[in-house]
Amino acid sequence: MEKNDRLGDVSMLSSRDKKTVIDMAGYEEEGNIDKFLDDLYETAKLDELMDKERQVPIERYEALRREQSVVTERHIISDVDPYTKKKIRTPLRNVHCGHVYDKEGVMALLQQCGAPDHRRPCAVQGCENADIKMEDMKDYLEFFALLHSA
Repeated sequence: MEKNDRLGDVSMLSSRDKKTVIDMAGYEEEGNIDKFLDDLYETAKLDELMDKERQVPIERYEALRREQSVVTERHIISDVDPYTKKKIRTPLRNVHCGHVYDKEGVMALLQQCGAPDHRRPCAVQGCENADIKMEDMKDYLEFFALLHSA
């Protein structure tokens, strides 16, 4: 009986699996199945190491992405009111978005807009706070200490 006859139909297997089956049959003919198992184990270990090496760039990318997200979350403290573009003298902090304004600027904005149902969005670019209200403002006395420590 030929070696390929003993293997059965291997046409559906991948080329790598076909090679494994044919190699196994060759080792079996030589009566050295233990050698085949050792070789198979080494091949599996090599494949595992190669898979780990393929993961290294992905892990590096993930680490850089996490580092970048930390960098983009840092806040820049400015002493300029986003509405009046003047230096902040009496700092107020919005409890919803955390942005800091000058009290005079916020009061002028609210008076200028008039009607309470009129929306006044935050002036900081990219801020999603769509409505500034005086009741959302809190005194921010530590603002100047943070400004000088930055």
